Amino acid sequence: MPASADLNDPTVTIRGTATCGVGVPTSVSINTDPPVENRTTGVGPTGSYSVTLSNVPPSGKKARASVTCSAPGFNFQNTFVVERPGAPGDTILTVNLA
Repeated sequence: MPASADLNDPTVTIRGTATCGVGVPTSVSINTDPPVENRTTGVGPTGSYSVTLSNVPPSGKKARASVTCSAPGFNFQNTFVVERPGAPGDTILTVNLA
């Protein structure tokens, strides 16, 4: 999934597509530490989602994405690092969750 951010701006939008092994994704939660931020969003009909974090340090931070699926037992988690993109003015990070 892509994420983007200006190197001088702590705001990063993470977006991408979530898919489930069985069923369809119903929500995506992104949890980070430190500093702690917890965001949950619904998932569009094509699996697309978008979450904005407002406090990403220049060095980045750990994140855990949790995907809730419509089929019981197929929810899952992925971990990744949220970083501010290097391009000036870029604020989008893309992370696809499968």
